[in-house]
Amino acid sequence: MTSQATRLPWLVLVVVALVGSVIGIASPADAASAPVGVGLFDPATGRWEIRSLVGQQHSFYFGIPGDYPLIGDWDCDGDETPGVYRQSDASVYLRNSTETGIADVTYVYGIPGDIPLAGDFNDDGCDTVSVYRPGTGQVFIINQLGSDGQPLGAADLAYWFGVPGDRPFVGDFDGDGIDTIGVQRLGGAGIFVRQSHTTGPADASAFFSTEEDRFVAGDWRGDGLDHPAFFTSFEATFHFIEFEGSWPPHPDVSFGEPGWLPVAGDFELPPLPTVALPDLRGMTQLEARQTMDAVAIETGVFVSLVTEYVVSSENAWNLIVTTSPPVGTEVAAFSEVTIFVGTPSGP
Repeated sequence: MTSQATRLPWLVLVVVALVGSVIGIASPADAASAPVGVGLFDPATGRWEIRSLVGQQHSFYFGIPGDYPLIGDWDCDGDETPGVYRQSDASVYLRNSTETGIADVTYVYGIPGDIPLAGDFNDDGCDTVSVYRPGTGQVFIINQLGSDGQPLGAADLAYWFGVPGDRPFVGDFDGDGIDTIGVQRLGGAGIFVRQSHTTGPADASAFFSTEEDRFVAGDWRGDGLDHPAFFTSFEATFHFIEFEGSWPPHPDVSFGEPGWLPVAGDFELPPLPTVALPDLRGMTQLEARQTMDAVAIETGVFVSLVTEYVVSSENAWNLIVTTSPPVGTEVAAFSEVTIFVGTPSGP
């Protein structure tokens, strides 16, 4: 026998991200409070694709083929924007917006062949560009940016971590506000993380990896603690790791193309379009679908109506009689808003 609770009409709104994961009801405020995301740089064209973990995506061009991508808060405004490191001559090019354009800051740091490291290495709220020397396993940390295309001075800190040939990444792995270094050891040996800017053994490590995997780190759950993720090139997919294992990792995110280089950060993304939900009561399933399609065309927030069942009343079997959330609720479109109409209220 069907219970009274299951017979009540209902309407549930969910936001479905590009990867197909159900995220929940979203508003513009929700979107602004969770900006951490992942991105990709196409080293063949200089094209960037950045994406929040709830699905908002943005593309632009910065850099030239062969550059190495960076993400950081170069002007200390709380938003992380792109940079590139030109390994052929150790040049740094930084931009203060996520739009196509020329560099706002240029200078030289390190030597040709160094691998750039972007992060807040002294907890001052500003990101800088340091380098990892893959031939020796040395880290050279500097807490300022250069200018005018000129060489920058000597490192503030220099130490060894990892072994020659390791591939570095950066994150705040202990939540103290200071970014430190992790390395991926090629040949499947795994990843190793150091939580201070000193020579010494790893403070944390995790599983094997393949040479095609490339690691980044980010605060995926918004608690101030960074965890690794790796981009698997042949799948064009990000996979997320939790060091302590107390939380399930974020679901995989698939986008981009094989061969692109991953980044992660608190991106500056364009404002999200929003739409207020219309009143669907009294409409048939077909009318509701046509209404939501018209909203999508008019606003650019592409909303689709998917009905599992038709909400009804005793006297109007094919009519929607109630909605939840309330009519007029504003939702932000990250990729697709899907409305599911609930079980019939009739016998």
